[in-house]
Amino acid sequence: MISGDEYGILHRLILNDPIQPSPEGVLRLLGFVHLYSASGLHLLALEAFLQRLIGQSVYRKKILTLLFWFFIILIWKLQGFRLGFARVLVLFFLRALAREKGFKWRVYYPLFLALCFDFALGINSGWQHYYLAILGGMLGLELAKDQNVFIQHLYLAVASWLMTAPLDLYEHHTISWMTPVWSMITIPLIALILYPLSVFSYVILDRIPDFLMSVWNQGIEMLLKLADHGFTFSVVNESVILSSLIFSIVTTVIFLKVADKKYRKLFIISCLITLFGFKEFNLDTKVRMKLIQLDVGQGDSLLVKKNNLTEMIDLGTSRDVKPEAMILHLAKYGENQVNSVLFSHLDEDHAGGLRLLLPWVPTDHVEVNSNLERTEMMRNWLQFFPTTTWCEKGCFKSGSVDWINAKPASSKKIGNSGNDLMSTVMIQLSEKEIYLALGDSDSKQEEIFWNRHHKEIMMYPRRILKISHHGSKNSSKMDFIEKVSPNRAVISVGFHNHYHHPHFSVINLLMKEHIPIHRTDRDGDFEWQ
Repeated sequence: MISGDEYGILHRLILNDPIQPSPEGVLRLLGFVHLYSASGLHLLALEAFLQRLIGQSVYRKKILTLLFWFFIILIWKLQGFRLGFARVLVLFFLRALAREKGFKWRVYYPLFLALCFDFALGINSGWQHYYLAILGGMLGLELAKDQNVFIQHLYLAVASWLMTAPLDLYEHHTISWMTPVWSMITIPLIALILYPLSVFSYVILDRIPDFLMSVWNQGIEMLLKLADHGFTFSVVNESVILSSLIFSIVTTVIFLKVADKKYRKLFIISCLITLFGFKEFNLDTKVRMKLIQLDVGQGDSLLVKKNNLTEMIDLGTSRDVKPEAMILHLAKYGENQVNSVLFSHLDEDHAGGLRLLLPWVPTDHVEVNSNLERTEMMRNWLQFFPTTTWCEKGCFKSGSVDWINAKPASSKKIGNSGNDLMSTVMIQLSEKEIYLALGDSDSKQEEIFWNRHHKEIMMYPRRILKISHHGSKNSSKMDFIEKVSPNRAVISVGFHNHYHHPHFSVINLLMKEHIPIHRTDRDGDFEWQ
């Protein structure tokens, strides 16, 4: 355990023991991909720097080579001699052997043999990013082997990013534009100064000195302040994902094939101009309606895109969820900002996800009924995000919102606790289809909703009903289901949740009425467009 490690970087670099919850996923998406790479580009950068120091001196070569290998083995020991780190020994040993013997295969063959070693031992977790980054880094160093240290780091940073960018684009529909810049800042400082100092301090003192830990934490905070999230991190719309992938792969191949330095510089400049122009270009100009019931586990979250607005109803939970979860949910559908969020109520499984959204995703409005409990706490928290405004009503534009109170009219307090006050939303999907989302309404609230809106609901021959309260036995009674007569039911629910949602009585009723069921725990996201 390393005390004071706010971002978990040293836990990862020294002990390979990530803190929970770890901000690693978010920082990687924002472009800080090398902060947690203990066995990757940091060691490549350190090796490249030591090679420059060696020069022609045989004595210096022996000393620095021994120090480098001592450092690697020391890290391996601190990480409990884990098999995953053994790939590093294989990789750098073969690379050193190739350099000593004058072989020309110091990039591809060591990497290929290390990859074979991984698969032989069954160590294949995260190998794609690791090997692509290492391959790009080694190719970059080979291309700049006769250049100064600054140029070597530049090539290492750019080449490793070019190799991994297509994979990020394919897996998450995201591009971290500033990765090479952050790498140019972090790799030299970490690889040459902070990382070795931290390792030796931990070995000798069994802790990291306060001043050194302060440098780590304040340095990351400074970088995060510099990072404009709308610039460093971009989501590629699904309509252009294929052309983006082809462009990024072709760019990578050409960069690595161009030998002339002058043409390579011109190529980099032209690529940057093209990328920034392409970033603003959107082929998806047609206004469409898109609705996605997100699979957020035991919680609820609906994403609606209508008339060029991106809006959400509820955000799921933040418990036992990775910090980058909401970013990836939005990126999957080509979104990187939200116009408004409407909360049906403020239970953790509906509103907790706001902690995952606001720090990283620009959000204009949060619409909450002030009579809900915990509103004051949320309003105070929103003060830390001045660009996001609190809204009582009217900010959610994609559907008709009606707040339903389960308490009698004579009650002095409205929605004082629990689910007494609940927002219900009707979203018109087309001229003939409507989506009904009633949050965690119970059977009494569903009855009130039907009595208020049955004429409007029955105007649509096709009705999709999001089953209330994750399929609780206290909702979705036979009378309500028969009246609404949905042509499809959507249940937002977590796999093997301890509430045992959805209740078997609700499932039996839906099956009896021959209503198709989409469960997020079994079927994933529900998408309509």
